[in-house]
Amino acid sequence: MSLVSVIIPAYNSQRFIEKAIISVINQTYTLWELIIIDDCSTDSTSDIVIAHSVRDNRIKYVKLEMNGGAGVARNKGIELAQGTYIAFLDSDDEWHPQKLEKQLDFMLENLCDFSYTDYFVVDGENEISIFKNASTASARPSARGWPTGSPTPAP
Repeated sequence: MSLVSVIIPAYNSQRFIEKAIISVINQTYTLWELIIIDDCSTDSTSDIVIAHSVRDNRIKYVKLEMNGGAGVARNKGIELAQGTYIAFLDSDDEWHPQKLEKQLDFMLENLCDFSYTDYFVVDGENEISIFKNASTASARPSARGWPTGSPTPAP
């Protein structure tokens, strides 16, 4: 089994970030680290993340010194990642409990460099409003033969 570094960029995410964190904690694939990069939030995002990091040492919290946007936060997470694979999760999103397990299995079986998954858009009433099917696009095997993707290889 290989370590997956899950990176969540966060900015004023107090309304949603706990569900995102819990969706990673609840993964059936358990060899992960969660790196949450706080892009100078002014709400209680840090309190929520720190509370989880105290209970689970796989969760790491980093607060940027200057607001730089989600791309800067993701890049900082990549710098800190220790995993063989990198996966991105937005602070207002949640994962199905088998997301990492199924995606890694798929990538290894098909020698994929990169993959992405289907997703649902859920409204405020927990009703699915859009289903995006990505299965055909993610089925292309790697030309190089190394199984990495989203999760993507750490540098």
